[in-house]
Amino acid sequence: TEGMLLFSLDSLAAFDPVSLGMDVTPDNIKRCVNSGEFAQALILALRLNSAEMLSQVLMRTPPERVPLVARSVPVVFLGRVLEAIADSIQQWRHLEFVLDWSRAILTAHGPELKKRSYELSSSFRHLQKVC
Repeated sequence: TEGMLLFSLDSLAAFDPVSLGMDVTPDNIKRCVNSGEFAQALILALRLNSAEMLSQVLMRTPPERVPLVARSVPVVFLGRVLEAIADSIQQWRHLEFVLDWSRAILTAHGPELKKRSYELSSSFRHLQKVC
């Protein structure tokens, strides 16, 4: 068999080629956002691993849809979403919206976040620092 071996200095980074596909493109993410499929757009942005696309999806999600979209976040991506929320506070300038996203993620995934609190401690600290 042939394959590829990847090395990274970032021990927390995970390369998951299974999550990549022909549908994981910036254009497809924009199409999902424009058609109101915010949960699908968020998952695609996470799979693409694009901070810019992730921030756009988070920002363009209507406030009333935030709790529903937050529940759709796969457990493996929780740390990245928390980091994106924390990073976005400097861009958005809408503290209430950032707090809505934070509350929705914490409420929807509280038990899992508690289980993985050591693993996600840097994400929690980053979010706490900016809020």
